[in-house]
Amino acid sequence: MSTLEIVYTIVFPILLMIIPIVLTCYRSEMDKNRILREKIIDKENENRQLQDILNMNSERYGIDSYSSRIEKNSIITDLGILLYASNQVLDNLEEIRLRGVNRLGPIHEGREILIKLLKKGVVIKTLLLNPKSTQFNNRLRVFETRNGIEDMAVHKDRLYSEYNTVMYILRDVAKQVEENANNLKIKLSDTKPEYAITACISDRKSIARVNVYSDDPEKGSGRSGYQKTLLGDDPEFRNYVEKRFESEWQEAGSGIDLFSNEHILTIGK
Repeated sequence: MSTLEIVYTIVFPILLMIIPIVLTCYRSEMDKNRILREKIIDKENENRQLQDILNMNSERYGIDSYSSRIEKNSIITDLGILLYASNQVLDNLEEIRLRGVNRLGPIHEGREILIKLLKKGVVIKTLLLNPKSTQFNNRLRVFETRNGIEDMAVHKDRLYSEYNTVMYILRDVAKQVEENANNLKIKLSDTKPEYAITACISDRKSIARVNVYSDDPEKGSGRSGYQKTLLGDDPEFRNYVEKRFESEWQEAGSGIDLFSNEHILTIGK
């Protein structure tokens, strides 16, 4: 058998079998490399998004850390926490927790973010002070003691107005998310409001902003205590975001019907 015959009868058929296999392996390897590059690019985009939050808008969001990661001692606003969640820098985001007197700030400023997260299937738990509770009235009496009955009346109308505003905003949010509206859960607590939190719960990276209210009546309310940014491995995170919130959430009983007017307060009485 001549060399040419060997090439045609043996070598060439073998090559015809081998070449497709080699090309398939090559394409497979190229696909793997492409997927790996895409993952790297996605991660770089996430880091850039977080960098934007931390660096470009530091004054607006109260962020004082100029690095690509959030430090334990950073002070981040409630909106900054929600932005942190909405930009998907948290892996496997499961839940947002809001707790305070009325949480008007993050609910008003973060309305679009809350809608976005709910549409993605994230559960949002909001625990507010019950305006018909003894603790709410005790909060009003602080203002009466300090500035008289007229000041207390004005303060009461303000708190009632803020509470009603929150109810209307949450109604609008629920309408915007349609089938995911059940993920928006609201309860009213009779427990003394000693702190406010905005927290993102994830099975890998959790973060929260906690504002501990001052007991000094001369300091009023709101940001009169101290604020901290807490990461998921911080003991204070477990205390406020997990232990205390979960206990108060259970004590609050069933959630409220957002669209019932029994939760809209009368102002000016």
